[in-house]
Amino acid sequence: MSNRRFVMVATHALLCATGLASADAPVRILVKDGSWIEGSLESADAEQWTLAVGSAKEPRTIPTGSIVAFLAAGIGSESNPPSPLSAGMLELTTGERLPGSLRTGTPAGYAWDHRWIGAVPVALEDMAVLRIRGALAPERRADADTVLLLNGDTITGFVESIGDSIVCETLGGAAGESPEKRSISMDRAAAISFAIADAAPMRGSRFWTMDGSVVDGSDLRYDKT
Repeated sequence: MSNRRFVMVATHALLCATGLASADAPVRILVKDGSWIEGSLESADAEQWTLAVGSAKEPRTIPTGSIVAFLAAGIGSESNPPSPLSAGMLELTTGERLPGSLRTGTPAGYAWDHRWIGAVPVALEDMAVLRIRGALAPERRADADTVLLLNGDTITGFVESIGDSIVCETLGGAAGESPEKRSISMDRAAAISFAIADAAPMRGSRFWTMDGSVVDGSDLRYDKT
């Protein structure tokens, strides 16, 4: 999935951190000399970050180029935050995770409806795990996709398309048995785990937001407005 689709993600993640900072939760920045600077984030862009430091809330400016990492209370503490119970969850081959729902029949084939990113075009080959209902998903395999049904049964094969039904060419059972094409109603499906492929490299920065999203972003900017 192209990284440019998530340029605006950084702003949302920093807004979450700022909401915490306004409640006197600390933001901590690690700089290249190994020291940590703690305060409340006031602004950030490609040139510099400004924190309100100490009880007097004195402004302190830190060049962006000197920053190694930053932490904000409640942000990024979990590598796999839970998804909202009311939403599905899409995990991409990049490791990004998006709560929302799948939309089929779009001009690009598929789109994932995310609450604050919007409709994200996505291809089957970009998908690692699709949770349709519930938190469970089968373990990914190297040789096949796996469809988990609501009754706990699994079907292994290769998913060809997803719509009102999941069209899947199943693996042959006994030796010499031919594969079979099956159509599984989406109403019966709980999750799909796609065959393991080479992971796409992460670009830019990774952000964990409080709704369970894990997204990559670039062009990090934040201001008080």
